[in-house]
Amino acid sequence: MTKLPQRLNLPQIPQTSPINSASQFKAPLTPLPGVLASYETPNTPVPTTIRSYDYTTNNAASLTGSFQHTPSSQSPSIKAPGFGIPRTLRPTGPPDSLPLRYREQVLRYNEWLVKQTKQDVLIDKHQEMNEYIQYASQTLTVEGNAIATFAPFRAELSALQTFTKKQVLGIGVLALLVLIGIALFRLEMLAVMLSAITITYFGNVLLSMVMAARSLQIVSAESIDDEVVHALKDAQWPAYTILCPLYKEAQVVPQFVQAMQALDYPANKLQILFLTETDDRATRDAIRSLNLPKHFKIVTVPDGKPRTKPRACNYGLMQTTGTYVVIFDAEDVPDPLQLKKAVLTFANNEVDVACVQAKLNFYNIKQNVLTRWFTIEYTTWFDLILPGLQQAKFSLPLGGTSNHFRTSALRALGAWDAYNVTEDCDLGFFEGLLG
Repeated sequence: MTKLPQRLNLPQIPQTSPINSASQFKAPLTPLPGVLASYETPNTPVPTTIRSYDYTTNNAASLTGSFQHTPSSQSPSIKAPGFGIPRTLRPTGPPDSLPLRYREQVLRYNEWLVKQTKQDVLIDKHQEMNEYIQYASQTLTVEGNAIATFAPFRAELSALQTFTKKQVLGIGVLALLVLIGIALFRLEMLAVMLSAITITYFGNVLLSMVMAARSLQIVSAESIDDEVVHALKDAQWPAYTILCPLYKEAQVVPQFVQAMQALDYPANKLQILFLTETDDRATRDAIRSLNLPKHFKIVTVPDGKPRTKPRACNYGLMQTTGTYVVIFDAEDVPDPLQLKKAVLTFANNEVDVACVQAKLNFYNIKQNVLTRWFTIEYTTWFDLILPGLQQAKFSLPLGGTSNHFRTSALRALGAWDAYNVTEDCDLGFFEGLLG
């Protein structure tokens, strides 16, 4: 059984008053031992060793054993590159042309961003990151096989073991009772089974209707006007890391790069990591051929099992240097202001808010009947069901992309379960479990 290490009490982000009372997904901010490995810029030779607020990401349609930790012999210990100390940390006033109703917001956001920048400058994150590297890069021995998940491993919460012995026993007993019932009562038993299925389905529909009704009564999604964001164009924005896991997606790389270059965010505060697998040379070649700026980096995830998206993201998190981190899929076309609006959403809330989920939808709505149906489903989920779940204070299943995290909070949660293919949904429930 894996034991979690003692926690570190790191300085927290300044306790500023929320600008509104909206709440998002919350988790404690006492991190686990808090990362870097070597990576390459797309336009440099390959080195020898490469190891619901109201803005939208347009999501394209095309989605038991014994456990023991042993230290990894290749655990890196590298200092995080700095983003530089700004020359001035004084908040700038709103422009004279800005409507009066926005001026107070701009002043508050400016003040918060300055405090955030001072916090980032004063705190030395190198030790936290190196400690996280050492812990997250330990190898896991499962039934004699060495496995590296690149994250703190919790056996009791991992999908490595799909069913427990008690669950298997319960399912077996239930299946036996069903067979006996069919043998003895035949049609009556089938009627009971169909009734149970119908009641379960109706209960799910009823819950969805209740959640939708709650979301119509109280608007819980964050809404930040574009004019406010544009008025903060000269503000001190925090460092941001974008993780993009890729596998055999060379053809989509140009579209994703174009979407990233369209983001309205200071390039010197961005770190964009392409997370690729060792056997995916074609994708890496496609990235290098674009001769991208230095804030684009290619990261090759070491070969190993399980080869999953959450494992690649865990490896990317070990190299994350931003105060905030977000995951985008290769087919995503995020709103250009999404990163800034995510930062301001964190500013609107208390420091225990760990994650902000962007609304998703399709950009090819009118292409065919299938895309129309998917658009209806996404709109219902992100505009009605999720806000209702949030109002009811239920655990929120995160989507697979456009989740914005405080980096320290994500590390505190232990990152993603490498064995769970619904890793973000799992992480959302884990956040709810921790309160």
